[in-house]
Amino acid sequence: MEEQEKSSIEVLEELGTGMFCNIELPLTNSMTSNVTAIYLGKDKDGRYNFFDGGGACGTFKMTKNFIIQRDIKITNKLDENKSYDLYVELKKYQNKMKDKHKDRDSR
Repeated sequence: MEEQEKSSIEVLEELGTGMFCNIELPLTNSMTSNVTAIYLGKDKDGRYNFFDGGGACGTFKMTKNFIIQRDIKITNKLDENKSYDLYVELKKYQNKMKDKHKDRDSR
């Protein structure tokens, strides 16, 4: 168990912003959900940020302690079809966020 926790954190530390990863999120004691996500880097609080294409979460953050305590398994394996679809969704999301900023009142 300790070895897997280390390797998940090591995988994250080696990932660059914009790289893809697979995250095995625990749903219950016996069920997990395998999510392909784009790693968006760390925020100012040191949390790891991800984008999953607007599936279950859209964007989500996890702390190092959360990953270790929940035994979340993270790998840098890549499914090319999912990765392409996810990249397209991220671009749509970024464009939508840009449009929101344009529409704001600048007073």
